[in-house]
Amino acid sequence: MQQIKLNCSVEGKVENHLGTYFHGWLMQQLQPELVDELHSMKTNPFAIYVERRHDRLQFVVSLLNAEVIEIFSPILLSSKLTVITLEASRQKIFPIHNREISDLSEKDLADIFYRESARNTFDISFITPIAFKSGGDYVFFPDLRLFYQSLMRKYSYTFERDEKVDPEMLERLCESTQIVSYHIMSSYYKVHQSFIPGFKGTIRIRCRGNQTLMNFLEMLLKFGEYSGVGIKTGMGMGALQLKGESHG
Repeated sequence: MQQIKLNCSVEGKVENHLGTYFHGWLMQQLQPELVDELHSMKTNPFAIYVERRHDRLQFVVSLLNAEVIEIFSPILLSSKLTVITLEASRQKIFPIHNREISDLSEKDLADIFYRESARNTFDISFITPIAFKSGGDYVFFPDLRLFYQSLMRKYSYTFERDEKVDPEMLERLCESTQIVSYHIMSSYYKVHQSFIPGFKGTIRIRCRGNQTLMNFLEMLLKFGEYSGVGIKTGMGMGALQLKGESHG
């Protein structure tokens, strides 16, 4: 997996749904048949989000397999790409100052799973609005079962090309973890003409399971920094970051 961050200039306030416009810009760089193929996939093989960092705006693209790396990397890393143009946004031209590239392999994740030390507390920051779909309705609060289930599905699809979820492992995670503190708020995210209810903020999860379960959870959360979680991750929703070290 590869994550590419384009650091751009920004002026004044920006919309919180720039990821929607950025998704449109990305699709415009591709051949129509390739766009149709990507849209037909049940699980998106890439995730994007846009985050403000002081006087810079980061356009972030996570590419979850070799095929999409081959498609998007030449576009995003081309020396000819000097600006991102989003016609629908208030600021339309975003000059690119520099790029950051990071990689996360299946071996990197396995190293987390098999290491001898384990942390039992995880601070998670939700950067862009997150929502889940359950029973045909939106769920816009941090339901741990839906949270883990989404990450496990994306992980399985990325490395095994299916969306199977181990029900026993999911149950163990739900029984052995709890949210011990949180600071979240509701936040709507505009996709075309719809406003999707979501939430942003931070939560702290504590795990009472054994070392294997703690390591599995950390591996899953680290993967989530690339995959995103919940719905519409290909349009800017569901971005998360795992913070710091164990709090004991």
